Amino acid sequence: MQGIPELLAQLEQMLDTSDERQNIARPRLPVDRVFTLTGFGTIVTGTLLDGTFKTGQEVEILPQGLKTRIRSLQTHQHKLDVTQPGSRVAMNLASVSRADLTRGDVVALPGQLRPTMLVDAHIQLLADAPRSLAHNTQVDFYSGSQEVPARVRLLDVEELQPGQSAWVQLRLSRPAVLARRDRFIVRIPSPSTTIGGGAIVDVQPRYHRRFQTAILDRLATLEQGVPEELVLAALDRRTRMAGTPTSVIKGQSVKGFNGYELTEVVKQSNLAQDVTQQTLETLLQEGRVRRIGTTWFTQSVWDAVVEETVRLLNEQHRQYPLRSGLSKEEWRTRLNLSSRAAAEIFATLQAEGIVAEATTSGSIRLPEFVPRFNKAQQQQVEQLLLRFRESPYTTPGRGETETLVGPEVLNALIEQGQFVKLGDGVLFLHETYVEAIAKLVQFIREHGTMTVSEARDVLGATRKYILPLLEHMDTLKITRRIGDERVLGIQA
Repeated sequence: MQGIPELLAQLEQMLDTSDERQNIARPRLPVDRVFTLTGFGTIVTGTLLDGTFKTGQEVEILPQGLKTRIRSLQTHQHKLDVTQPGSRVAMNLASVSRADLTRGDVVALPGQLRPTMLVDAHIQLLADAPRSLAHNTQVDFYSGSQEVPARVRLLDVEELQPGQSAWVQLRLSRPAVLARRDRFIVRIPSPSTTIGGGAIVDVQPRYHRRFQTAILDRLATLEQGVPEELVLAALDRRTRMAGTPTSVIKGQSVKGFNGYELTEVVKQSNLAQDVTQQTLETLLQEGRVRRIGTTWFTQSVWDAVVEETVRLLNEQHRQYPLRSGLSKEEWRTRLNLSSRAAAEIFATLQAEGIVAEATTSGSIRLPEFVPRFNKAQQQQVEQLLLRFRESPYTTPGRGETETLVGPEVLNALIEQGQFVKLGDGVLFLHETYVEAIAKLVQFIREHGTMTVSEARDVLGATRKYILPLLEHMDTLKITRRIGDERVLGIQA
């Protein structure tokens, strides 16, 4: 027993000075053992990281994506309702068999972690490593309880010598569940020998080209772990989703430009939720991020999308000077926005006076844009207005009017509010439309009800024009139909 008291004293001192295990509300249990117990079922054990689990919680087994529920929890054979990060945990899982799980799996809350096959890391080769590490060397990668064959891509050196460190990108042969700052070791397979290890800095990176200064600087920033830079990197990762971008604006890929909500920023930055929230608010005050609805974007990406929107609208107005603008769907597609992101972004652009919505078509336009006719078109418009004023209630239909002035001129007149479009191709001058409604409402006020025949007599028009007008008034709730008669509606 000699030396035991000294050892215990040293351990106590180390415990007093050690950092508290981080709790970022994203618990994960790397599984190191799986077994079954009669009367209980399937049990997994491991060391709990980054959060707490509770009895009864629904959990997810990764990388399989298998959903299950926690029946019970134990730490050192003591039953608990809640476990703490850093503790050894035995977890009894419902509705899964021993064959469903294996060492190296990870238990997490549903949707909080995503398996990866590509990670960025900083690696240190042992000083007594038996060999140097060449680019694309095959190794065995160990992290937590996971063991995965991988290839090491050297990003900043041609060959890594014993005792040296380097930035690497590890291409895993199968999905693994990892987090930033996870430690790892690498071994050469034959003969199996440990040659070095390091720490993960990014678990969802893009494929990197070698010897790129901007990439190496970004990795160094991520390694330092400054909250502001980690949050910005998380938001930037959302913008730089893998694959061929739909658009590249001022160097910014806007593929899948849908931003992140707070919970996803927490997940991607590997910070506690309160720290993430405070960091986002600080960055917002500094003008480095934007909050659109409940979604966060970097300011540089927001600026790029604003610039691209203005460019698209200028292009649309130049090519089609008589059209009211660009359809919202085409704008959404050109920027590859989700429907939800498009709605929130458009509302913000409109509120800030960057864009406006066309009155009748609902298209997007620049606020100062007004369709303008050339000299020949203006003459056609004047002749058309004269004809409509001469016979206000027996006007040409839409088809005939388009033949007279062209569809784009007519659409521009409707958008400008000079013409009102009714059903069955009926068109009225706006002044005629207002006058007609006023006369029909006045008749109902005086008589209580109105039939189609009475409306026809009031305006001196045929059923061809009266029926679309009355149906339009019903739609606007100016009138309400009861049988063959109409009474005033709630909007009269």
